[in-house]
Order: sequence, then C-alpha cells, then structure tokens
Amino acid sequence: MLFDAIQRAIEIGENAGLVVDLAGVVVAAVVGFGQILAIWYGIRQMQKASADRDRQSERRHVETMQSLADEREQGRAMMRALETLIERTAPPPREAAG
Repeated sequence: MLFDAIQRAIEIGENAGLVVDLAGVVVAAVVGFGQILAIWYGIRQMQKASADRDRQSERRHVETMQSLADEREQGRAMMRALETLIERTAPPPREAAG
C-alpha cells in the first residue's frame, strides 16, 4: 500500500512536470507572438510616418515652386510696367539736324 502511494506520487509528479513544461512552452509562444506583433506594429508605424513625411515634402515642394513662379510673374509684370512708364515719360526723339 505504501509502495502504491509512492508510485502514484511519482506519476503525479512526472505529470506535473510535463504540465509545467507545457505551460512554459505556451507562455513562451504567447510572449514570442506578442513580440512579433510589437515589431510588426512598429514597422507599420515607421512606414506610415515615412509616407506622411514624403507627402508633406512633396506638398512643400509644390508650394515653393508655385511661390517662385508667382514671384517670377510679378517681376515680369513690374518690368513691363517700368518699360511702359519709360516709354510714356521719355522725351520725344529729336530730329537730326541736317
């Protein structure tokens, strides 16, 4: 009878060890999966931030180019206005004495 109780305790202990080992594997798998998810999420966030920066950079570039074109057009308009002013206020040409 004592021998049977000892034998049963040994079997329970062996089974308990397997359960503990199995629980450790499950916990390790869950932690590993969580780490994979965290890395995946971080990579997705970095890709999104990079795409956002690219869009902002392109928008700023377009705005800068438009501003430069506007300034260039304003400069041309001022030059045309100056040319017109010069033409209107210039003294009449002198006739050559001859």
